Amino acid sequence: MVSEWLLFVLAAFFVYWLWSGSKPRYHNLPPGPKGWPLIGTLPKSGQSFDEFFSELQRQYGDIFMLRAGSVEMLGLTSYALMKEAYALPTLQGRSQSYTTQMFTMFTNAGLVFSTGKTWVNGRRFALKHLKDLGMGRSSMQTIIQEEAEVLIQDFAKSLGKPMQVAYNVNVAILNVIWRLVADERFDVTNEEMQALTRRIEDNLTLILGPMSLLDWFPWLNYLPGFVKDTFFETKLGRENMEALTTYLKKVIAKHQATLDKDNIRDYIDRYLVEMENQKNDPDSTFRADLIDLTISILDLFAAGSETTSSTIRWFILYMAVYPEVQRKVQEHIDQVVPEDRLPTLQDELPYLEAVIAEVNRCISLAPIIVPHVATETTQLAGYTIPKGTMIMGSIKASHMDPNLFEEPEVFRPERFLDSEGKFFSREGYMPFGIGRRQCLGESLARMELFVVASSVLKTFTISAPEGVTLNTKHEEPNRKLAVLNFAKPYEVVMNKRV
Repeated sequence: MVSEWLLFVLAAFFVYWLWSGSKPRYHNLPPGPKGWPLIGTLPKSGQSFDEFFSELQRQYGDIFMLRAGSVEMLGLTSYALMKEAYALPTLQGRSQSYTTQMFTMFTNAGLVFSTGKTWVNGRRFALKHLKDLGMGRSSMQTIIQEEAEVLIQDFAKSLGKPMQVAYNVNVAILNVIWRLVADERFDVTNEEMQALTRRIEDNLTLILGPMSLLDWFPWLNYLPGFVKDTFFETKLGRENMEALTTYLKKVIAKHQATLDKDNIRDYIDRYLVEMENQKNDPDSTFRADLIDLTISILDLFAAGSETTSSTIRWFILYMAVYPEVQRKVQEHIDQVVPEDRLPTLQDELPYLEAVIAEVNRCISLAPIIVPHVATETTQLAGYTIPKGTMIMGSIKASHMDPNLFEEPEVFRPERFLDSEGKFFSREGYMPFGIGRRQCLGESLARMELFVVASSVLKTFTISAPEGVTLNTKHEEPNRKLAVLNFAKPYEVVMNKRV
């Protein structure tokens, strides 16, 4: 048996060698490491991709090309280059690798990992109808405030005691987008929702673990299922996706059974009506098998529960670590907001906005932009980028660029205030990505961060537990890697403000 496996591996390497030798060679490619035969250049054990890119940037500059396994990859580490690259129509493709396809159940579906007409039509439909339903508009403020109040009540249960800021935040934030998507909300202590958001976090961690080898060495996908399940953790990823999609299919089925075209409730209803309207169009991307709808709402579910909630957990940690900044935000809130209500979007709190922006800059929640793929051979910055090249831009590199942000390692909210104390967004600041595939929920996320952060700081003073020193750095060398930069689990004490 061992000899058979050895022959298989050798044969696979030989096929790959023949395939790579038959690929067209281009002149004027960006500089980069030669890498090892067959293996190419991969991050060191325990090294995150943003650390890996920083190392390559020091050696080759802001644009470089490397081969990771059998994948040709372009690295971009300057804001100017990313701004140019992500505006080009020929660099808007998506990778067909194992991990990205896992999030679409191995179909070209959804809002994040789809390509071509499916992506164009789906994004256009989502932007229009979510906006019509209230996303990014002042009408959403009431919903966000309601969730902020519920979250504050849940925090108050542990008043004066060490508490972990856990998945209740995820559920509160999920409720905002979920009211638009499915016209329902959950209690922040709902165990099923907390478990589903944990599954999303698990998968975002898995795809930079052993499973990533299936991306860099596609021939490994031909291994038997039990081998991949054992060595590459594909079973856990598959179980997580099945649990998530099973729940969403139940939600869709409930909508189908109660659909009233004269009384449209939410995004799912609008999609079902559009799907019916286009049922006789052979080119329609609104698929009758509902897989596109399922993956689309999964994308919204994931974005609605992970990104903003993770940022809020970071924000609370930063306020505990920087009490002088926390006090200054609270002083501004006290000057502007009456005692008998929580802050609203109409309240001018530029220092709070600056603090939120500086937290976003320092954490770079998504250090690397979700990989794009060149759909055609393209010229960029005087170099040739071959068709099929994976494009990976480093948001963290831009956020830590000393030419854009003086002393970038220092937490300094004032850098986002002008001479009159008004908030402004600096060049190079891009926590929601950049270009044609920029996060479609950016306006909603900004509203949520402002309302929740201001409500928490108006209500509580946040501090470290007695005898505990909190920090905002990842110090352990073998930390869990993930697509998102999750804060380490921590505890804080919240005391009611007088």
